[in-house]
Amino acid sequence: MKNLLEKYDQLIKHPKGKALLFFGFYALFFLFVIYFIQTMGHKDALLQEYEKGDQSIFHTNSFLSGNFYYDYKITIDGVLHDYYGKMNLDEEKFKYNNQDYYKNGNDYYLNNNIVDNPFYFREFIELSSINSLMNQASFQDANELDSYIDYQFLISVNTINQLLYNIDSDYDDIPCEIIVRTNSSGEISKITYLLDSYCNYTEKCNTLKIEASYELYGEVKEIKKDNA
Repeated sequence: MKNLLEKYDQLIKHPKGKALLFFGFYALFFLFVIYFIQTMGHKDALLQEYEKGDQSIFHTNSFLSGNFYYDYKITIDGVLHDYYGKMNLDEEKFKYNNQDYYKNGNDYYLNNNIVDNPFYFREFIELSSINSLMNQASFQDANELDSYIDYQFLISVNTINQLLYNIDSDYDDIPCEIIVRTNSSGEISKITYLLDSYCNYTEKCNTLKIEASYELYGEVKEIKKDNA
């Protein structure tokens, strides 16, 4: 410490010492700013906790574990497609159009026969997709309502195209909205997508709303194709 102070005194007495100290300080400050921007500038929406005031935090561990009961309501141009069932990692059992489906990995079964994916816009409700979309979405606001809190995010069609389909696009329109609802325990209970802008881009529909509800985290036992 003594040697450091002596070198500092010598540098101060040097004709160019003050200038060197000045530029050295600002060089360190500039490096710190760059580091701060790189580490804090990108918000990881799902994996980082969001707060409003001192309360209202939502957690994602239970959600990302992939064990829950779900209800997916996908409304395309006013027509509702409802899928409700349960998930345990790569396996699912769900009902759609009064028929019982089983899913293992990427394969779907109906009456023990492999069938096409019956989901509309399934890519938006895959856990990996939700994680990617939320990581790139822009946080807007949080609204506390009775026993739950809604977190609002915006995301562009171009970002959706890049993340879900690896497509580079230049679509200039109203961004899509994602609303994450949490229950009183801070767990995700519902994710709502408002995707009209995406619909207009694809020209597949005029309006698109996806509501994915989740409950009973960690309570789904082993799922088998021949089990209800």
